Amino acid sequence: MSSQANSLSTTVSQLLQLTRLQKGLDSEQDPGLVDLNLLVEQTISDQEDFASSKNIIIKLQKQSKPVYVTGDSVSLQPVFHNLIENGIIYSKPDTTVRVSISVKADQCFVTVEDQGLGIPKAEQQRIFERFYRLDTGRSLNKAGTGLGLSIVRAAIQAHKGKITVKSTVNKGSVFKVSLPLRSAVPKRTR
Repeated sequence: MSSQANSLSTTVSQLLQLTRLQKGLDSEQDPGLVDLNLLVEQTISDQEDFASSKNIIIKLQKQSKPVYVTGDSVSLQPVFHNLIENGIIYSKPDTTVRVSISVKADQCFVTVEDQGLGIPKAEQQRIFERFYRLDTGRSLNKAGTGLGLSIVRAAIQAHKGKITVKSTVNKGSVFKVSLPLRSAVPKRTR
């Protein structure tokens, strides 16, 4: 019974988060600057034990200088948590999840690449829909609400960014997040 209550609580919490993101970031709050190098590095650190349990290595290629975006780290952290966690969940043991941060012109990119099950082409755009789960996730008995990637997309869009996916069945997936770069040195970061 308590696992059902926890599951329901998680679903309600995720729905509230998704609704807030779809309404846009809080316009009354002055957005801060987020260093993606630091945020992604912290997120990877949080996932190390889980990756280790599957003998998966997470490799990070980051920029030598801070990569700032305007926004809210509380909304952005779940984006990278979800993408990296999914990379670990759906990757085969003894593989590598690669995370890279790059900058081109006025955009920064965070790419998460796994060596997992892959996503059939016909389903690649549907994975961002509310409550959508691939049959492979269900057949592997992977718990989830089907809201994670909806929240990811809503958070990225709230930050004026985009997310794309390229995937090959039985080879893996590459999720690429692009966000507008903020070049000014911040007075404060979040």
